[in-house]
Amino acid sequence: MGNLGAQKEKRNDTPISAKKDIMGDKTVRVRADLHHIIKFCIIGIEVKLDAIIVIKRIGGCLGRRVINS
Repeated sequence: MGNLGAQKEKRNDTPISAKKDIMGDKTVRVRADLHHIIKFCIIGIEVKLDAIIVIKRIGGCLGRRVINS
């Protein structure tokens, strides 16, 4: 087991600004992923892809099942 005080010091060495940058980067990635998912849901409906692909995409992001007629 290591020294708990030394571990806390090491953890607190990172500047607060660096910690915020890391979190901001993750937030941007999550927003980009959500935009990507929503975009493909809309494209799936408009283009009317094969029923299986549409069901997978819509079911995955909106929790609904769509059947093409």
